[in-house]
Amino acid sequence: MISLYSQINQLMIINILLNSILIYFFTKFCYKIKFVDRPMGRKSHSSPTAYSGGMYFFSALLISIYLYEFEDKINYILISSFIIFFTGLVDDRIDLNSYLRIIIQFFSSYLLVSGGISIEELSIVNLYDVHLGSFAPLFTVLCVTLFVNASNFIDGIDGLAISVFMISIIFVFINIFNNNSNLTPQQWSIFLSLLLIAIPFLIFNISKLNKSFLGNSGSYLIGFILASIIIYYHTPFNRNIFTYQVIWCLAYQVYDFMHVSIKRISQLKSPFNADREHFHHLLLDLKITPLKVLIIIVGLNLFLNLLGILISSFEVIYLHYLLFIFFFFFFAFIKAKLKSK
Repeated sequence: MISLYSQINQLMIINILLNSILIYFFTKFCYKIKFVDRPMGRKSHSSPTAYSGGMYFFSALLISIYLYEFEDKINYILISSFIIFFTGLVDDRIDLNSYLRIIIQFFSSYLLVSGGISIEELSIVNLYDVHLGSFAPLFTVLCVTLFVNASNFIDGIDGLAISVFMISIIFVFINIFNNNSNLTPQQWSIFLSLLLIAIPFLIFNISKLNKSFLGNSGSYLIGFILASIIIYYHTPFNRNIFTYQVIWCLAYQVYDFMHVSIKRISQLKSPFNADREHFHHLLLDLKITPLKVLIIIVGLNLFLNLLGILISSFEVIYLHYLLFIFFFFFFAFIKAKLKSK
């Protein structure tokens, strides 16, 4: 057992060193070829910033496949994420039509289904699962596509999208471990790998020197990876995490996406039309500094995830859904109050 953990520690050191070199290289490369996000309109940064996050993240995932012995389905998820990553990369360069993006995202999500990774049932009330049957493929495609865009929606200030991603990864793992403490290194290594990829990027994302942005390629990619891995561990043949636990792990992304989309649609606008209705925008408009906004949202996200863990101890499944819906309306209420100031 000691030799196993010694090997894992060595891999971790190698992994973090390689990732640090990768993010530095891709950031320098993007600045050199002027693949940057230029300040304009709604954007809060004051100088061109490298769109290196997606390139770095996807390359680091490929290295992780080599370093760690992931399960075959996990390898399939990581490799099939290339289409999502590449779509975002092109979008960062030429600003793709939103409907074309959705079509490509639908196709990428369908690859998961064709690989045997789909949402086949939902845990709704105690000891009762709703089986989706023939509706499972379409439901999976819709969920993954919507979450990919939800991940993109919250990428509005330095450190936000990647911090929320890291919190989700950590609490997905905690829930899985609580349900099955006999996880093998092969099963939990993907969570360790994703955190080791995210940490170096977070440092570059919040720094002032050699700053890096996720860009659409990065935000789409982390959304796709997170959704896919959760679905994989939620499938009946795996069943390491349940629906009522998943909703808390993704609560902040879902709340912000749903509220903004519902509001835009009610105003007869496309849900993909950019505006300043996101929670982070409303806080910024109150002249709260980006760092404080980041701390507020990270704190909110931690609260929601910890609440989910706490409720799980009562073993009353419907309580998860009642409180999840309650806090969505409370979230909407808070946003309305912030908007009126």
